[in-house]
Amino acid sequence: MVDIRRIGITDTGYPTLLRQIYDPPRRLYLQGALPEFNQCTLAVAGGSRATPESRTAARALGRYAAENGVLLVTDGMSVHAREASAGARVVGGLQLVVQPGPPETAETAEGMSLLWELPARRDLGFLRIIAGLSCVVCLVDAPWSLRVRTLTECALEEGRDVVVHSAGKGRRGSKTLADAGAEVLSSSQRLSELLAAW
Repeated sequence: MVDIRRIGITDTGYPTLLRQIYDPPRRLYLQGALPEFNQCTLAVAGGSRATPESRTAARALGRYAAENGVLLVTDGMSVHAREASAGARVVGGLQLVVQPGPPETAETAEGMSLLWELPARRDLGFLRIIAGLSCVVCLVDAPWSLRVRTLTECALEEGRDVVVHSAGKGRRGSKTLADAGAEVLSSSQRLSELLAAW
């Protein structure tokens, strides 16, 4: 039997950062290990296409998160999200995959927890959960898609740091954000500084 926990907005296990956003979910559902939501969190997102360089970068971000006690948050859908999760798994890190609704299967990879809200929203509302949980949102080789724009807007509205990874910074979404003033991340040292500020 799959263990699914319900976490209400007034429960002590509800993520503090998420509770503070404009439109926090009233109820969350979690499958897998309950992460420490009060630790630093890093969201990694990208697109469905990837270069070898951007795959390596995303995997390195996941590994960095795991090695430094940072909770990795993704949507589990983009190539870069999956690569970041793979990087975290290599060193036994915990990843939280935020989904638009309940999972279709009961299986999760080791070290992976799934999170969703009910009732599920029909729009891209689950992206506000990713943004709300995250201290830093890092876009890797991102297209200028509705998903990337929505995630970025949610993160900026909530005062989160949005950065563009130097791998794939020429892709339209990443380039647009960098041209608009998003920092281009080129080292794990700078990522450490951004996370430490939280």
